[in-house]
Amino acid sequence: MTPRCVVGAVQKAAGALRAVLLVALVVTAASGLTATAAEAATIDCPNQSSNACKNTEPVVDCAWNNGDGTTSFVWGWDNPSSDTAHAVAGSAQNRLTPTGTATQPELFAPGRHQNAFWVTVAGSSSSWRLGNTSVTATSGSTPACATKPVPQIGSVGILLVLVLLLGLAALLVVVARPRRRPVEVR
Repeated sequence: MTPRCVVGAVQKAAGALRAVLLVALVVTAASGLTATAAEAATIDCPNQSSNACKNTEPVVDCAWNNGDGTTSFVWGWDNPSSDTAHAVAGSAQNRLTPTGTATQPELFAPGRHQNAFWVTVAGSSSSWRLGNTSVTATSGSTPACATKPVPQIGSVGILLVLVLLLGLAALLVVVARPRRRPVEVR
């Protein structure tokens, strides 16, 4: 194979790789946009006037005894409406006691969401008031977690990481592509 043929084959392979990465990037971005467009309205919940705000309930998934006088509780929620409820953490509509180490959510999408977040508290009980419902979890009456709770990246975080990685890969392909030299006319 001549050097010119090798260069041509490499350029064709690089072009095909760029095309595949571009299509993957467009599909990923489009799926994120369609998911956002398909979501229902987000309702602010300061006065409990909507069904999303009134009927969203906290759900305790499990408890883990840390063996040092603290307990970790894994929480989720059930929002039977078709709208996303927005309740500010620490407000009357979204209060976790004791607060412990949690970063509790403020947006509650429709449906049942398990393992949404966890809190580690001193002692053996935790309560979460969400909307009109308050649930108290205790280490003795809450099912034990199969494993110790650990932080998770949500689906939005995974999508952002994927888009960033695809963008970096596309940038590397563009930067690394061979530059064409002008043809000299004699």
